[in-house]
Amino acid sequence: MAERMIFTEDRETFERMLLVGDPKRPHTARMAGRAARFIGGMADKTRDAFLEAALDFAWTHRHTYNPQYEALEMYWARSLRAAALTRDKWLVSVATLPGVYERKWILGRMLGE
Repeated sequence: MAERMIFTEDRETFERMLLVGDPKRPHTARMAGRAARFIGGMADKTRDAFLEAALDFAWTHRHTYNPQYEALEMYWARSLRAAALTRDKWLVSVATLPGVYERKWILGRMLGE
């Protein structure tokens, strides 16, 4: 699958292969789990902008992905870290007490930590 993903001609197919993949393989849940660390607590528009930036990075740098040296999940994590750095700060809701949330600015370099 990774070989086909790299040489995909159109972005829609690339995104589908990256995020959906083969339903028989559990990589989709791992990809979503990685993204959740970054987008948890974001408003819908912010989350969409973040994921779009991650997909832009993944698409633009797809030729740097080598499945012999890097797991697909690591490539996605690299894309998520690059997306986090597209802004200095991200506004997220953080739980301060059970059921109590506070909006905070998180530095892009700290997002996902």
